Amino acid sequence: MLANMFDPDPGEFAIRADRKLSISFRAKSRPRDDYANTHIAWFIWEKVKSGARVESAIRDAIGKFNISRERAYDLWGPYRRTFERIWGPLP
Repeated sequence: MLANMFDPDPGEFAIRADRKLSISFRAKSRPRDDYANTHIAWFIWEKVKSGARVESAIRDAIGKFNISRERAYDLWGPYRRTFERIWGPLP
């Protein structure tokens, strides 16, 4: 039993009982998918880098990834700053 690895010998006077070790996501919302978020932001970055306007790139991302406009802008803001620090400013 995995719980026995943490305390295999609780001592002579300890009360013996079954233990349950539970590993789960505790927040009520869905866990964040960093890979998907980066993929969406990178899609927008590439469109804008190739000459499209940000609004047009966002519309394309909304259609391709089935996300809301607010979600696209929420992703674009922080990722844009990160991408610009790595690869320089957009043209």
